[in-house]
Amino acid sequence: MKIRLNGWQRLWALASLIWLVVVSAIVWQDLTKPDFSEYVVAYYVTCYPDIEKGTSLSKLRTALEKIFPDLDNELRALPAEQRPQNCAALFSMLNRKDAGRMDELWSTYNQLVKDERIDTGMAVVAVSLAPIIAAYLLGLGIAWVIGGFKREN
Repeated sequence: MKIRLNGWQRLWALASLIWLVVVSAIVWQDLTKPDFSEYVVAYYVTCYPDIEKGTSLSKLRTALEKIFPDLDNELRALPAEQRPQNCAALFSMLNRKDAGRMDELWSTYNQLVKDERIDTGMAVVAVSLAPIIAAYLLGLGIAWVIGGFKREN
């Protein structure tokens, strides 16, 4: 079976290939960059109460509240000079206090990030294929219209 492509279809195939290579390079670059460090996550989770709902950081805050339910009371009970002065110090203190619960927190975070990346990947596939399909359908429509103007012999 031999596939025959006219000039416009070849142009579409080449443009589609270039588009997919560019989109793939951008996505690959994003997916292979390292996750936030634990201290950056700690900073955002504990220092910013208005994290957008539904994000992995807001879900991590919920996990933090479940895993360390008495955290606020424990911090208030400490003398002022023993309280962590920043978020990184807070997470270091929690890690020293109960490394097992911190491991649970970080495994929860890693799973949330993995799930978020899968969702993002599916959206990228849809967005990257939509222009290709639209361009091909537009080309078919234009060919159909032009074909309607040609006189039959």
